[in-house]
Amino acid sequence: MALTYTFEINSVQKQSNDVVTDAVMVINYRKIGTDPETGRMGVWHGQQEFTMEQVDPTGFIAWENLTEQNLIDWVQANYEEAFVNAQIQGDIDTMISMESRTEVQWADLPWNDGVAPSEEEVAEGP
Repeated sequence: MALTYTFEINSVQKQSNDVVTDAVMVINYRKIGTDPETGRMGVWHGQQEFTMEQVDPTGFIAWENLTEQNLIDWVQANYEEAFVNAQIQGDIDTMISMESRTEVQWADLPWNDGVAPSEEEVAEGP
């Protein structure tokens, strides 16, 4: 089943110059992938950086008019979606793999007779 994805903006860094005020220069974000059948989640933490040269004064959105969706749109236009999605899926696959593991204690290892070695035998080593 396909994952469902959500974005969250965690923080930003802004900068001003002679042309624009409070331009977003860095966006720190999370992309969360959720398996709707199992509820398992994988998370990608990312950072998108911009330079002042990339800021278009004619299409500039003033700080007070910015929305979270504006920033999400900027991130989505500038990141490797297939790579990020594969990392998120990998996190979920690792969780599934770890859940199916069974830990076996020393006494239950097939080469042991269930009797722990004495402290002297441990100190002597092999």
